[in-house]
Amino acid sequence: MRTQIIRRVIIIISCVVVGAVCLYGIGSVGYYCLFTHEAFEGKERFKALDTARSSAPYLSDFLRLFPSAQVNYRYFTRTDEPGFDVSVDLYEHYEFGMQLPALFDSSRRKVIGYGEPKFYILEVAAQEGRLTSYVLGRERHFGSAEWRQIVESGGNFETIGYSMITNQPVPGFKSRKHAE
Repeated sequence: MRTQIIRRVIIIISCVVVGAVCLYGIGSVGYYCLFTHEAFEGKERFKALDTARSSAPYLSDFLRLFPSAQVNYRYFTRTDEPGFDVSVDLYEHYEFGMQLPALFDSSRRKVIGYGEPKFYILEVAAQEGRLTSYVLGRERHFGSAEWRQIVESGGNFETIGYSMITNQPVPGFKSRKHAE
C-alpha cells in the first residue's frame, strides 16, 4: 500500500513539473505526464487481472481443455478496461480464441466481475511467413451457451455443428508466429 502511495506521489510530482515546463513553452513534454499516468494505470489493471486469473470464469476450462493456450491482457471493449484475450492453435489448421471482458472496481485495481465472453474459430487456408489467409465462410463466433456444450463434450466442436480437419496441417502454420 505504501509503495502505491509513493508511486502516485511521484506521478503527481512529475505531472506538476511537466505542467510547469509546458507553461514555459515546451508543450511536447506535456504528453509525458499522460503516458506516465496511463502506463501506471495499465500496470495496476494488469496486476488485478493476474490476481483474478485463477478465479476467472471460462478461463480455467479453456486452459484445462487447451493447455498450450496463451493468455494475454488486452483492451478490446469500448471501455478503457483490459480483459483476458486467450488463443490457441488447433491441429495446425485453426485459430481458436476467447475474449473475456473484466469489470473493475472504482479504483480500477480489483476485478469485481466479468462480461459475456466471445469465442471464435478461424480456419487457416494458407500461411506464408507472417501472412495468414483464412477460409471464407468457415469462421465461427459464439457465446457462453455453445462454449458450455464444448466443455461438456471434452473439447469436441462438433457438438456445436463445427467439424474440424484434424489430419491436414497447413504448411508453415506451426512456425508462423516466429516468422520474420
